[in-house]
Amino acid sequence: MTTRTTHSKALKEAIANNDGAAVLEHMPDRMKAFCYEYLKDLNATQAVLRAGYDTVHPNRIGTQLKNKPAVNIALDYLQKDREQKLKVDATFVLDKIIKSIDRAEKKGNEAAVLRGAELLAKHLGMFVDRQEISGPNGDAIRVQEEQIRQTAEDFKSKILTLSRKSNLKLVEEHDHDDEDERE
Repeated sequence: MTTRTTHSKALKEAIANNDGAAVLEHMPDRMKAFCYEYLKDLNATQAVLRAGYDTVHPNRIGTQLKNKPAVNIALDYLQKDREQKLKVDATFVLDKIIKSIDRAEKKGNEAAVLRGAELLAKHLGMFVDRQEISGPNGDAIRVQEEQIRQTAEDFKSKILTLSRKSNLKLVEEHDHDDEDERE
C-alpha cells in the first residue's frame, strides 16, 4: 500500500515537472505499454488492445488515456526521443519528397512526380476528403415534405407543452408566494 502512495507521489511530481523520463519510470506498466504501442501507428484503440487492457470499449479507454497528463507528457517525450534518434522530422520528410520529385522529373516518371506532388499538397492542406451520401441506385436522397412538416409540427407542439408546464409552475409558485405574503 505504501509503495503505491510513493509511486503516485513520484508520478505526480514528474507530471508537475513535465519530466517525460520520470513519468515513464513511475507510471503503471499498462499505461506505459499503451504509450509505446500508440507510437507504432498512432491508433489509440489498437494501442489499448495491444497494451493488454481488458475492455469491450477500447476506443473509450484510448480517449481517456490520451486525455491524461501523464500519457501526454510520456508520448511527447517518446516522440521527441524517437525524432532525435532517427533525425527525422517534417523538414526531413518534405526535403526527401522534393528531392524524389526532382529525380522522377529527370527520369520522366510522371506517376512518381504526381505522387510526390500529391503528398506535398496533402501536407499543405490543399485536398479535402469529401464523402458523398446518396440514396438507392446512386439517386438523391428524397425526403417527403409532408414528413418534414409533420416532424417540425411535433417538435413545436412538444416545445409549447413544455413551455406551458414551466409557465404553469411559475404561476403556481407566484400564487403560493402571494398567499404567504397575505398571512
